[in-house]
Parts: sequence; structure tokens; C-alpha cells
Amino acid sequence: RIVMHCLCEMICFIELVDTAGFPTGEVWGFPDEMHSLVHIWFWLMAGAFFCLQEVDRIEGGINIKEAQQLRAGYQGSIQYAECSESSDAEKILSEIGPDCAVVDFAIQVLLTAGMSTTALRDIARA
Repeated sequence: RIVMHCLCEMICFIELVDTAGFPTGEVWGFPDEMHSLVHIWFWLMAGAFFCLQEVDRIEGGINIKEAQQLRAGYQGSIQYAECSESSDAEKILSEIGPDCAVVDFAIQVLLTAGMSTTALRDIARA
């Protein structure tokens, strides 16, 4: 993300310098009106790109916080999980039954990949 941001800043600087007196459309055989439209279009696209990049940066930070919250207190197995109601713990463990290792593996895939699907679990087993 940082490299892409710096690259786009350099391109914007080059484009800004170009508008300030470097070769215009006449050098390339384009009418000046076309050159102005290209600059306007470029700046609109650059503005949209930087806004979307900022949204991506914020979402990246949120994803990191969510991953930390997922890992907080996790001890590596559902055997150590705690419930506020003992009846909930009994129901959950009875539902899981002997598949505790399968659930632990699914949780590990979730923590590693950020999501868990059948296909991801199959790939992780391979």
C-alpha cells in the first residue's frame, strides 16, 4: 500500500509539473482542449484513487483489530472455552461431540486466513 501510494504521488507530481509548462498537446499532436480534458480526467481519477486508498487503509486497520480480538483469550482449543452460562457450555459441547479436533482445525483456519470455508479447510489439510 505504501509503495502504491508513493508511486501515485510521483505520477501526480509529474502530471502537475506537466500542467505547469512542460510539453502541451501541441507537441504530441493533440489539440489543447483535449490536453485540458485529459488533465481534468486525470485529477478526478487521482482524487478518487486516493480516497479509495484511504478507505482501504482504514479497513486494513479494522481488520487487524478484529484479528486481535479473535485471538484474545483463545488458548488453542475449544476445550478451554468458557461460557457465561454453564447450560450453554453443555449444549455446545454436546453438539460438537467427538469432533473437537475438527472444530479446532476450522478455528485455526479462520484465525490464519481470516475466514473459513470448506475449500480453505481442504487446502489447509493438503
